[in-house]
Amino acid sequence: MAFGFDIDDFDRGNEARNAEDYVTAYEIFYDGCEQKDELSCEALGDMFINEEINDQMDGDLKKHSNIDLAVRYFMKSCDLGYQNACDDVINLKDDLNLTFDIDVYPQFELGNYKGLEAEKKSFEMTDDLLNEELEIMVRKHAKLEEVEDPAYKAQLDDTVDLAFEGFMDGVPFPGGKAESHLLKLGSKSFIDNFEEQLVGYTKGQEGEITVKFPEEYHAPELAGKPAQFKVKINAIKKLRQPELNDDFAKELGYASLDELKAKTKEETIKRENDRIENEYVSALLDKLMETTTIDVPVSMVQAEIQNRLKELEYQLSMQGFKMDDYLKMMGGNVETFAAQLAPAAEKKVKVDLILDRIAKENNFEATDAELNERLEEVAKMYGMDVPTLEEELKKNNNLDNFKASVKYDIVMKKAIDEVVKNAK
Repeated sequence: MAFGFDIDDFDRGNEARNAEDYVTAYEIFYDGCEQKDELSCEALGDMFINEEINDQMDGDLKKHSNIDLAVRYFMKSCDLGYQNACDDVINLKDDLNLTFDIDVYPQFELGNYKGLEAEKKSFEMTDDLLNEELEIMVRKHAKLEEVEDPAYKAQLDDTVDLAFEGFMDGVPFPGGKAESHLLKLGSKSFIDNFEEQLVGYTKGQEGEITVKFPEEYHAPELAGKPAQFKVKINAIKKLRQPELNDDFAKELGYASLDELKAKTKEETIKRENDRIENEYVSALLDKLMETTTIDVPVSMVQAEIQNRLKELEYQLSMQGFKMDDYLKMMGGNVETFAAQLAPAAEKKVKVDLILDRIAKENNFEATDAELNERLEEVAKMYGMDVPTLEEELKKNNNLDNFKASVKYDIVMKKAIDEVVKNAK
């Protein structure tokens, strides 16, 4: 989906179309297509094919046929990486009075994928590594506790509960005031040497500090200028780590420290062995690419890039970030970021094409039992049973696509296993 136009918008378009409210559906899909949403472009093409759009909705119908306009939007969807739209154009070729170029599924000769070699590392669990894992666990459960001694002086690495107000030429400036702000001294969260000037303050102490805003500060009216801050220490806090003992283990849900150690050891061994296996498989797939020459279609690379962008947008949304804001923070935009993703996307497409051919040559399929097992895993992950998961997917007309995707992943895993099995 395009950024700013999401699956909910697309579903609204489908609902309107199903209700034969074609004007609303057209407006939604047109907006989505303008925002480079490949599914909306394809939906517009489909609406033209089915004559659900009239010349009052789209003035281009006065100059072009439904077929011509359908092809226009199918091609746009295809260019955005949606293979189904590319197929739509091919299926319409006998009705067209125009010439066009379009990517087709690549034909290639599969190289020898048997006998590939790659280094596979080994892992040895040690007491030192176990102790490191336990230390990390202890640090993660450290808590800020207020220092009770009124004479205690704040030090670097302490956290202060700070009240402050900033002034420039004696006048308060916007965004420069807080009644209670947790600040770790030495973290460089505040400008200049603001934090260092608070070292030595005691609880309840008030004072004034002077700093200078950076020359490239984001607010031009403050950039490069000196400012004064009135400050007050509401409290001083230290990070206290729990003791590694039975009580700590029980807080985490274990019967004893020994059980915590045993479980941590088991999980560390599994994690490291999984990491080594993934690195080994990745190295074999790199070798696999060298065995086969493929001219990867641009549309397939674009589709993979779009999938990666969608995944990133979803992950950012779960953290409360917007895609555009994230890209600006990184100093780029969608186009520059997509260009950075292109090499990895092309590599992924090539590997998938080779694995798909291996799967076909070996007649690999996803059985009903394997599909159901995977559906149970996904349902459990979301706290559902399989029927509930399927109902949720049906609401968005995604059940068939989801099952197809799961089956594809199962088959690809079998192809990867075949490569690993035949490696030296």
